[in-house]
Amino acid sequence: CRNMLAHGLSNPNIYGGVSVRPDGTLDTSQLEQILQAREEAGMGPGVPLYTMTSAAEPVRWSLTDQEKAQRIQTVRDVMTWARRRGYPDFYWAGQDEAWGEWLASERDSFQAIHDGGGRTFVACGSDFFKIIGDVLHLPVMYVNISDPMTLFGAEQGFGPDESLRQNHRLASLIGFERQVDHPTYRRSIDGLHRLGRKIFTYTTLRPPMPQWHRRHGGLGLWRVGFDGVMNWAYTHISADPENQPMHFAMVLRTEGGVLDTPKWEGFREGVDDVRYL
Repeated sequence: CRNMLAHGLSNPNIYGGVSVRPDGTLDTSQLEQILQAREEAGMGPGVPLYTMTSAAEPVRWSLTDQEKAQRIQTVRDVMTWARRRGYPDFYWAGQDEAWGEWLASERDSFQAIHDGGGRTFVACGSDFFKIIGDVLHLPVMYVNISDPMTLFGAEQGFGPDESLRQNHRLASLIGFERQVDHPTYRRSIDGLHRLGRKIFTYTTLRPPMPQWHRRHGGLGLWRVGFDGVMNWAYTHISADPENQPMHFAMVLRTEGGVLDTPKWEGFREGVDDVRYL
């Protein structure tokens, strides 16, 4: 947590949350452990919590009136706990990377969370606004950087081993500024801002491009209109210590800590850049 905070990552999402015990009471023990570690490093309280909470979690089907009422009460109970704990806003994660009809199928769940005073966030496509924008409080909109780089590499006839030599050209292909006037992006970003809400973005690929990460986490982000990033990932959750998938991670896991990378330092510079706006 201290390393994240030192690099400008001040409020990461939490792969844990509130669950319900067999007797129907809330179980906050796992989340309490996580919050303790965060708070010792200086992350909160007083910030929103972005959680993977199973209590009243979004599902892909319609709810009965009784189910809606039960979920609304559960959300109210969670919100009461969170605010007593010092956290004013509590977010439930929707089903990851839901697009189109899949995202639309969660409407009843999102509405119940909204009616209970909670908030929702989810990694989603750029079509979210016309589908569920009225009840989605924080979309984390996917921006595809993998396909443009793959296509460019194929056209130019070079593979991954040559990517560092082409760093500048590749970075220019995936810069956020290229998306400033994209009609779908504008509809989603501007539409959500008109509702008084924020919109984050994410990319799954973590290319070894420090300058691109600086723009992606800083002025390029601001230029397009995004309010923050929620990337995958700080460290990837799979693979052994000797074979870490660094195309997804920002830091290298070590025994007792992490090893910073140039791209992680680029992200830190980007956060510093926007402090001057």
